Amino acid sequence: MLHTSLSDFRNRIGDYLANLRNAPVLLERRGKPAAVVLSYEEYQRLQEAEDAWWGERARAALEGGMVGQEEVMARLQEKLDASS
Repeated sequence: MLHTSLSDFRNRIGDYLANLRNAPVLLERRGKPAAVVLSYEEYQRLQEAEDAWWGERARAALEGGMVGQEEVMARLQEKLDASS
């Protein structure tokens, strides 16, 4: 990953954008990380990986027996009734 200041990035944006396929660019403000610029292809790859991860979590939740709203409300009412 390349590191550069925001001002250098602004001054050489064309150079940095032309090389994004090689490596993302970490933009620093006052010497501290502020943002990362990456290629659209890399962004798409990360989005697809995140979508797959959330899909797997949803599948696992369904297989684990998710509880619907009606059942949640009934359980809450039971607890309220028991504490009265």
